[in-house]
Amino acid sequence: PPPPPPPPVFFQAADGIREQPRSRGLGDVYKRQPVTCLDVSQAGDVLATGHEDGKVRVQKLSGELIAEVSSGGDAVTAVSLAMDAGSFCVLAKPGLASFWTVEGGKEAGSIVLPSPAAAITYIAKDTNVVTGGDDGIVRVWNLPKGPAAPQEGAPAAAAPLKELKGHQKKVTCLISIDREGGQVVSGSEDGNLKLWDAPGGKQVREFKHGAPVRTAAVGK
Repeated sequence: PPPPPPPPVFFQAADGIREQPRSRGLGDVYKRQPVTCLDVSQAGDVLATGHEDGKVRVQKLSGELIAEVSSGGDAVTAVSLAMDAGSFCVLAKPGLASFWTVEGGKEAGSIVLPSPAAAITYIAKDTNVVTGGDDGIVRVWNLPKGPAAPQEGAPAAAAPLKELKGHQKKVTCLISIDREGGQVVSGSEDGNLKLWDAPGGKQVREFKHGAPVRTAAVGK
């Protein structure tokens, strides 16, 4: 029998998202809507994209739009889909991680960060999230238990479960290797990638790239 077709590969473009091979027309769906970040569900059937207009769009790979929410910020910096693709977390407003449901597009909570962050991912069966800060620190958080109550003045930053220190410059990307566990790879402008046991708060290994790391991917 003929071999199965290769899985689609997605990449960002200034005028929207592209898919290679372009068998589903996703590039047409987001034409002229610049994409800043993206994530694909574990099952590979749902795609979430962040855009310069501050919106997150969730759709099936067939092109069917499932949800569209406005993050309330400017350009979306990072987005991560939950394992069941039923919720997602977003970095858009400086110093704030927000959490949303796909069904209904409702905000489920937020975390005030001690430093602006450029990367976020779920870990530990989606019971925790990890953020990569502009201050070079990788932080592990509990999920918020609900929308924050209104309060006067600037809200106080939350306390992380763990702070993983080792990078000397801004953390630019995070990759969750084991979504059911807690191994995470972080990349930084300091030219290094680090493999962490995030729940344990320990560095497992370091990879020296030798130049600022902008993004990374881990193969199976």
